[in-house]
Amino acid sequence: MDYRFYCLIATALIFIGYLVYIVARYGVLPSISDSFYHIPKQYYWVFSVFMWTLSIMIMLIGGTNLMYLAGVGLFFVGGEPYFQEKMQGLFHMIAAVCGIMFGLLSMGLDYHMWIIPIGFIVGAGLMKILKIKNDIWWIEILAFSTIIGGLFYYVVNNPFIFL
Repeated sequence: MDYRFYCLIATALIFIGYLVYIVARYGVLPSISDSFYHIPKQYYWVFSVFMWTLSIMIMLIGGTNLMYLAGVGLFFVGGEPYFQEKMQGLFHMIAAVCGIMFGLLSMGLDYHMWIIPIGFIVGAGLMKILKIKNDIWWIEILAFSTIIGGLFYYVVNNPFIFL
């Protein structure tokens, strides 16, 4: 296995570890970004480091322009965590949507796994239709899981191949 496999493992563990801590401490929140406002002020930096770590890992693993843009979107989410403020919130939301959108587009266009974005759209749509509580939280988890899952599949089945 090449470095991408180990980066994927680290990325998944960081994501799961952060979410387990947040859920154990505060419960399921309206969104992952909402965790920023729940952690003590002296630890606000943890949310930014969490997002920056995920973004850098995705850029390293992805190796495509679209996946790089997905990482940039997540990086800006970490850089602008005050999403409840008017101007910062707009920037934060645009960055978050771009991070997800570019990641899903990359899975289809770069990796030829259209089942990933289609599955995400179906899953997110069902969550909205069924009015799942804290649907943004679950949609964000679905986005991360499908993109990272697709990258895992690609890396395991295409070792040492770069796009």
